[in-house]
Amino acid sequence: MENSALVFVAGGVLVVLLAISAYIFHRMLRPGPGTPNVVATSASSLNLAPMQRLLASEDFEFLQRQPGFHPEMLTRLRAQRASLFSAYLGSVQLEFHRLHSQLRHLVVQSGIDNPMVTRSLLQQRMLFSVRLVQVRYRLFLFRLGFDGLDTSSVTEAIRQLREQVAQLQVAMPAIAPSAA
Repeated sequence: MENSALVFVAGGVLVVLLAISAYIFHRMLRPGPGTPNVVATSASSLNLAPMQRLLASEDFEFLQRQPGFHPEMLTRLRAQRASLFSAYLGSVQLEFHRLHSQLRHLVVQSGIDNPMVTRSLLQQRMLFSVRLVQVRYRLFLFRLGFDGLDTSSVTEAIRQLREQVAQLQVAMPAIAPSAA
């Protein structure tokens, strides 16, 4: 009887974890309202490094040392900062999709017909999605009071895409037939 109760509890925990993961993945795919239009933003303007400061533990430690501090203040500040960071992640996601689309368009224009290129583009998109889910999950944990949110993998994916787009744009005049 004890084993069946343990299996039931473990199954319930698994279902809850899957539901949370599905929710986070769903949120990752849909940028929230009020997310800026990245198409009008220059590619170099999006940088997660300054946004990391929003989540730095120093501000929260400082707040806790202040007279009149209440734990609700910390909870509210964490939620506000996480919301700002989440909106910015939506911008980063839009920039990735814009750059990825631009890279696909350049590959089609160049006439490159290589399954490896197609596979590489698909892998980039999947890897970025996984990295973004990881960051959003860590952001969720941050809201609950856990520290240690690292966004370097998402930043690196954007940097690599920017380089690839720039390289292909430079190579395009040599690859593409001249327009009459």
